[in-house]
Amino acid sequence: MLYAQASEQLAALAELVPAPVATTNPGKSAIAESHPLALGASTRSRPKMFTDFMARADLVLAIGTSLTRTPFGPGVPNMVYGFVVFVATMFGAWEGGLIGVATENRKLERFHDDLEAGRFLILIYAHRLLEAAVRAMMAEKHREAEFVAVDRYFLNPFSRIIRPADAGNPKMLQKG
Repeated sequence: MLYAQASEQLAALAELVPAPVATTNPGKSAIAESHPLALGASTRSRPKMFTDFMARADLVLAIGTSLTRTPFGPGVPNMVYGFVVFVATMFGAWEGGLIGVATENRKLERFHDDLEAGRFLILIYAHRLLEAAVRAMMAEKHREAEFVAVDRYFLNPFSRIIRPADAGNPKMLQKG
């Protein structure tokens, strides 16, 4: 908070929520100790008000701190570490999903111009043993459709994958 010169914003957030604010020893002046929501700094000699609040807290929002264990600060419950890891993981998944949405699929890349021109793309995933039946059905029902590709990889998401170590086991055969 100090490096970002965001002490005023921290106080405004605390008043908006309203939420008590505790600081670490290095961040001691991030909020004025005279502020009604200031709990004081969390050191080994922390104020009782801080200890009482942390014991009853349902949620701890840690801004600008690494929450590392140190002999100079208070013990942080393992639940807090778990929550921080969970939030970081979910943010990464959300951000990764946004990147994925913004990235064109390699397999569909060759159809980009047709899709931009408003043409339809029908993707049919079928086992190679059913390819002839699918082609016949498409020729009968969708004569305007143009057959353009066969992908040699087929993965049925509703069946088990055969791994080389399991190839001899009849229970592991793919039913698709």
